[in-house]
Amino acid sequence: MWLFGKNNRKSEDEIEQIFKRAQEHIQQHNYASAIEDFKIIRAHNTHDPRWMTGLGQCYYLSTSHQNIAKAYRLLNKACDLQDADAFYYLALLEESEGHAEKAFSLLQKAIRNKSILAMNYLGEIHFYNANYDQASNCFELAYAHHSTALAFSYLPQIYYRLGHRVKAREWANLGAQHGHFDGINALGDAYLQDQSLDEAITLYERAIEHGSLDALNNLGLLHFQEKHYQRAERYFKDAFELHHIYGAHNLATVYQAIAHYHDAEKLYAFSFLYHQHMPSLQSLATVYADIEQVELSEQIIDMVEKIKQQQDLSSADKHYLQLLQNNADEVKTALEHLNEQHDANPPSP
Repeated sequence: MWLFGKNNRKSEDEIEQIFKRAQEHIQQHNYASAIEDFKIIRAHNTHDPRWMTGLGQCYYLSTSHQNIAKAYRLLNKACDLQDADAFYYLALLEESEGHAEKAFSLLQKAIRNKSILAMNYLGEIHFYNANYDQASNCFELAYAHHSTALAFSYLPQIYYRLGHRVKAREWANLGAQHGHFDGINALGDAYLQDQSLDEAITLYERAIEHGSLDALNNLGLLHFQEKHYQRAERYFKDAFELHHIYGAHNLATVYQAIAHYHDAEKLYAFSFLYHQHMPSLQSLATVYADIEQVELSEQIIDMVEKIKQQQDLSSADKHYLQLLQNNADEVKTALEHLNEQHDANPPSP
């Protein structure tokens, strides 16, 4: 009598889904689950370089010296099989070990093997080093391989910096056609830096029409810079109510500028305690200096240094933080109430 065991071999579609799941685990920093998924891929096909690169990536992201050694071994093995992203992750590993020249050489190999991760990474490096020609080459190459998000964000800025303003707008418009509005907002930033305010406003307003919170915040910054405080307040208030991370702090700066110190105090407290934004605590010291509460201003300056140095806070510091918490909670409650009203009465389409 013949006995047959259950066939547990995965189909190629199932393996593809497991690979995608493993990548999601990595994005969530759930390396243990990612490792288990990559081991399933290894069991399916020991010659598939994706499990080697995936495991190498997980081991690289750990802090264990032993795991770093495993990462080296696996990534080198995947590189022998010409896996494009293996060259990229091995480059990151070499860079973290201080081997800059070796890392750059590996990035070049990754790009030759069509690693989109490497194209975007090297593009960002060139951009922040003001090597705009090289940056444009990297992002256009990534775009040619269907990686669009970073290309649409960076290329408008790059071509603006190279003096090709028509081409900058073309890339911003192309991004908008594909639902990416970061490029329009970024191009607005470039015009703002050059004090071309009308151009910047036009671009920010266009990005805002498509729901860009950063553009909403940036338009507030533009008007604040020009001391148009009423307009700045309007944009910062919208950004704050829509939960932009800097909305509370920036709205507080307007209230401080127009001497509405109590409102500024509450919003700085909210920004510091709910967004861990240290400049908000530092700004509180300037608020108290403005209203001549010198001792409290000096206490906060001292407290900022204690927090930075991870030193123990005094009982007076803790008492003050409790007062701040009360102010922050008041702002939080008001914001939640506004959101409830908005949900109950959504704007007409």
